[in-house]
Amino acid sequence: MCIAILLSGAPPASGSSDVPQQLDELVSDFMTAYGLNENNFSFAYYNTVTGETHMFNENRLMSAASVYKLPLSMYYYEQTDLGNINPSSRYAGYSLSDAHRMILQHSNNEAAEAMRRAVGTYSNYKIALDKYTGVSAVEIGGRYLSSNYFNSLTILNTLKYLHSNAEFFSEAIGYLKAANPSQFFKRYVSDYEIAQKYGWLTSVVNTAGIVYTPTPYLLCVFTQNLGNAETVIGRFNELLCNYTVTRHPRWDPSTMIVVNPSSANVVVDGINTEINAYSVGGNNYFRLRDLAYVLNGTEKQFSIVQNESTRSINLTSGRPYSIRGNEMAPGDGLVKFAVLTSNKLYLDGTELSCNVYNIGGSNYVRIRDLMRAVNVRVDYSSATKTITLDTSRDY
Repeated sequence: MCIAILLSGAPPASGSSDVPQQLDELVSDFMTAYGLNENNFSFAYYNTVTGETHMFNENRLMSAASVYKLPLSMYYYEQTDLGNINPSSRYAGYSLSDAHRMILQHSNNEAAEAMRRAVGTYSNYKIALDKYTGVSAVEIGGRYLSSNYFNSLTILNTLKYLHSNAEFFSEAIGYLKAANPSQFFKRYVSDYEIAQKYGWLTSVVNTAGIVYTPTPYLLCVFTQNLGNAETVIGRFNELLCNYTVTRHPRWDPSTMIVVNPSSANVVVDGINTEINAYSVGGNNYFRLRDLAYVLNGTEKQFSIVQNESTRSINLTSGRPYSIRGNEMAPGDGLVKFAVLTSNKLYLDGTELSCNVYNIGGSNYVRIRDLMRAVNVRVDYSSATKTITLDTSRDY
């Protein structure tokens, strides 16, 4: 069950349970307890709702063992849908439909190898997976291109593609949910559904999957030369499950909405500016810190101080914004979940009447609501889909 970190046989986590530890600290404690290091352990974690991401040793190439069967199956699903693969084809005696089930749910080696060889050379196969792994196999080269070596980041990217296209891959996800009950990620977590693909080859034990907590997360764990690898993988997922449901306990899936990236262009004081935004209910919502960044240095600048204990975001007009370094990050072009938060927004001590959405782990506000508050002129051209901000003019 995913209800407590301190279970029999699990190493204790330091710190008070009243104050949630940061995940990096929890992971460090876990790695110390189990003797994990860059030579035997790698992981990549991504929360599909908040965008929270944590990784260790994510670029180290390691044998994927049977985890490679996941992107292989995804490739065949898509190529069949495009008409490039005959759905009547057979692999190691299995129909293609049965082959998908056998390699994802039962990790059948014969069907998987037959499917891989049908793609061509190993290099051809790895290049074909670029759209899922998010990297260029040719640019990486070496044993990544020529053998069954991946890293936890490329498999995390594959999981992102799978989750973002869950409706298309619903059959595959169903097989993954049925795979290996009470093993790997499912060994110590039974409260939430898990879709997983394991890999086991002599000294290599890996697992990658989706854990359907209220804010579902993606996880890939690679290990090698660990005598207790399955225990480590199971306990590590238990740790991350507890962290996830503790950190985001109030988020109910029924309150989540799907939002699309906004196509609006933004001009600030005559300068074209690329700002990541999403369309929520037909309105453009921008990351609060990005808007503070573009107004910084103007007479309409404002500072931001967030208080987690009171769930308040306090803006002070006229004060310079303290730059964090991650402002103005480009979007990935994918749809996201948005959650209406309980955060209250204040300007100079007065509460503002506006909604604050959490998208990808950041606070987003409707641009007109904020510009009205800080008194910045906003114009919109429907012909060019351009939002114009003029800090020299009143709202």
